[in-house]
Amino acid sequence: MNTLAIVILLALTIPGCRSKEKAVSPSSSSAAHSRNGGPQSGTPVTAVSPDHEDSRKWKTIEDFEFDWQQQGKKTRFKLELPEGYEDPGDFTRVTIQSAGNPDFVLDNKDGWVAYNAEGSLSQEFLASHKNLIPSKFVLVLPVSQNHRVLPLVFLISWGYASDTSRLHVIGLDSSGQPRLIFNDNLDLVDVRDLDGDGISEMIGLPCMSEEWGEGFMTYDPIHVYKLPNPASENAGLSLPLTRSYNLKHYYGWAGPECSEDWTVVLHPPGGGPAVVVRKSEAEKMFAESR
Repeated sequence: MNTLAIVILLALTIPGCRSKEKAVSPSSSSAAHSRNGGPQSGTPVTAVSPDHEDSRKWKTIEDFEFDWQQQGKKTRFKLELPEGYEDPGDFTRVTIQSAGNPDFVLDNKDGWVAYNAEGSLSQEFLASHKNLIPSKFVLVLPVSQNHRVLPLVFLISWGYASDTSRLHVIGLDSSGQPRLIFNDNLDLVDVRDLDGDGISEMIGLPCMSEEWGEGFMTYDPIHVYKLPNPASENAGLSLPLTRSYNLKHYYGWAGPECSEDWTVVLHPPGGGPAVVVRKSEAEKMFAESR
């Protein structure tokens, strides 16, 4: 085993309300914005030198192997929690080891949780997606029926208050080295092929909706991400697929950004289905109906 370690520290900055974040750009999986358009600090990803020493004592939560590359070569996963950790979260570090590659280490100070924990993934999702490994914390899902397309690893973080959970997705690049391809707030809704190209898309909610007034709800569209194969680049937000998915499964379409300038009117005064309109127009609709 190559003893060189690649350590990625994720010092997660939890904003006051994640529901005020916009969509991440296709080129960056850690960018975040507020609903009002101002940039927020994304999750920094910092490389630490291989000789970095951690003086903390660690407790092993899970330690297992599986044939990720589907070549009879075992990849080892080690999940750990530092002694004295009292915040929510079942583990804060994952180490991935495979023959011929440097160790891949991912730290998350806010902690990951069991993917089937209450508030993590829906029962519908769990019923339709089978984990490829017998782990309660690491979710490994196939993204294609083609055996040459390797599965991806999904790690679910703890969600706070009205925030969506932070999601980390790891894949293997062309050299077989693990690579983080997604790191942002996203409640996972589905993983399935929407465009018929043989590789699944990742579907999720980046923001949590807020209701107020006379059946008004903030505009918080569902996002659809293209998953790379191999994992040599980040997952990218697909605007065409996001638009078509929202027109079919959401209340309408006013762009990919979560916004308080747009409003979902759940019960229009004249009757009919819910509509997406500008906030000022929604208020005017009800003022005129009185």
